[in-house]
Formats: sequence, C-alpha cells, structure tokens
Amino acid sequence: MERSSEAPGLLRELITIPSLSGNEAAIADFLFESLSRRGAGPKRIGDSIWFEKAGDTPGRTLLLAAHIDTVAAGSGWNVDPFSAIERDGRIYGRGAVDDKASVAAFFLCGLNHQPLAGRLIVALTSGEETGDSGLPTILEQVGPVDGAVIGEPTGLDICIRQKGLLVLSAIARGIAGHAGRPEGTVNAIEEAVSDIAVLRDLDLGPEDPYLGFAHAAATVIHAGSAHNVIPDCCEFTIDVRTVPGRSNEEVTTLLRDALASELTPRSGRYRPRATDESDAIVASARAANPEGVLTGSPTASDWAFIDCPAVKMGPGDSSLSHRPDESIEADELVRAVGCFERLVSLYCGG
Repeated sequence: MERSSEAPGLLRELITIPSLSGNEAAIADFLFESLSRRGAGPKRIGDSIWFEKAGDTPGRTLLLAAHIDTVAAGSGWNVDPFSAIERDGRIYGRGAVDDKASVAAFFLCGLNHQPLAGRLIVALTSGEETGDSGLPTILEQVGPVDGAVIGEPTGLDICIRQKGLLVLSAIARGIAGHAGRPEGTVNAIEEAVSDIAVLRDLDLGPEDPYLGFAHAAATVIHAGSAHNVIPDCCEFTIDVRTVPGRSNEEVTTLLRDALASELTPRSGRYRPRATDESDAIVASARAANPEGVLTGSPTASDWAFIDCPAVKMGPGDSSLSHRPDESIEADELVRAVGCFERLVSLYCGG
C-alpha cells in the first residue's frame, strides 16, 4: 500500500475518537501508542505530543504543527458526527477538516518520510480551540526552529498572513437614579452606545494586502438591574481582529485614546502574523504545491505563538469548520501527505 493512501483510514480512526477541547486524553493516547508502536519515539506533555526526525547532514529545522482538539459536534447533522462515514469520496465527521485532516497528514509525513538533511519536528497539540494551546510548551522543549507549517484547512493554498485577536473588557460609567426622575443622572447604557458607535467607524490602521483592514465589534453587553433604574454601569466586550503592521498593544492604546469607557485587555496573545513572500518557507510551500495560491486568513491559530517564518497550510475547506456535516475529500487528504513530504525535503535541504 502506498504510504499516502493510509491517510483516509487514519483520519476515519481519529474522527471516531471524540476530542472536545479539554478532553483530548483518548486521542492523545491513540496517537502516542501508534507512534510508539511504529518506532517514532514520541514525547508527551499533558495531551500534546511531538516526535522528531533528523537527516544525516546539516539543514534547516522545520516544525509541522496541527491541533488534535475540536469544538463540540452540536446539532443539525445528517450523519453521526463520530461515525466517520465515507460517501461519494468524502469523509464526514467532527474534526474532518478542523483539524484532524492536518493531524493525519503530518502524522504520516513525519512517520514515513525521512529528511535527508536538517531536522523535522511534528507537533500534535491540545487546547487550540479554547486558547489553551499546548504548542508553546512544546516549543520550549524542542529548541530553535527555522520555519513552520501550521496545519489548518486552506485547501492546500499557502496562507502567509493571519489576523490577530484582541479581546477587551469595557466599562462605561454613569450616574444612577430613578427612571421617572432622570434629572442629574447619566445613563451608562447610552454612554456605552456612544462608544460602540465610535468603535464601528474607528480607523485602526492601514489596509493589509491579504487581510484588508483591522476591525472591532462589541459582541457582549450587560447592564441594568430593573426597568425603573437608570444604570450607572454598562459592561461590554470588544472583539478586535488586528492585522500585521500594528501590534495588539498599539491597537489597545489607540482604543483607549478614542473611547471614554474603561478598557482592560482580556486576551492579546493571538498576535497578527506575516511571512514575507520571499522567505524560504513560502518558496518551499509553493514548490511543493505549485497550484496553491498565496492568501491570508481572518481566523486565529497556533501561528500566533511562533516567532519564526511560517505558513498556514492544510487540506480541507475552512468554511466547513465547526459546521454540521463537516467533511473532506479523501483524495485531497492523500495529496496533502505527498505535498508535505515534498515541502520537508525542499525546506530542510539535502
């Protein structure tokens, strides 16, 4: 059997093991035992796993990283989300594209392909969907990395830009009083609405050629205690999708200058990322898949935690992520394994 043809069967096995973020032990056990049985010498911290291969001559160090956790299956499925049904050449199930297809492709690429030079690290990590990623801990263990491929569904296109994520808690202050006697009161809800209107039209910086403009939105709001009380406090959440060229810290400063509400950053770890088109990792990815186009991604991923040049690239249609009847073409998964094997050879050298 050609090694890449193992991929559909492996993906079906992975789908049948539920791995909701925070509950990845069963799938981590499966992967660790499978790699151990086949002599890969895996290592494990918590439910995150990695293994390495080294060539006989010097070369670059390449990281292939994909996450083993998924979101909940949810409702609306026409098939059992964990039965891994294959129908008309497509494999169905939760995680089929996000992100178990990339897990399967990287697993087999790292297991069956021996780089002639350099060093290959394959990381299969927990906690990505909830922001509790195991990748930073693995990076502390493996040492310097020259380049990385973050396995996410891109249809094997080559993503060289990724938006960052900044979440802030905002508090608008007012002066409480009776709704029937509003004189001397300040309605905190109205103060919040004023800031939200400013937020909608605020210029957050220049346009990125692949990602467009950064944008911010109020996504959650809480205020009031009774219908007849003018509230003195209105709390709301601001979700900001940042682009390369302006850091999350710089955007936070801009928002504080523009809004009257008190702002407290709640999450800023997901930095916007960019890799130059001329970088070796981009050149290797393009040579490995000449049909792939350069693109940008509006969604955050573990790329945010990597400082070396990287691309986001993997099999599957991103628009199917987190949806009922998530699925992938089996043939695309097979192609992905060969694509990543070529990429490893091209990037690591030899």
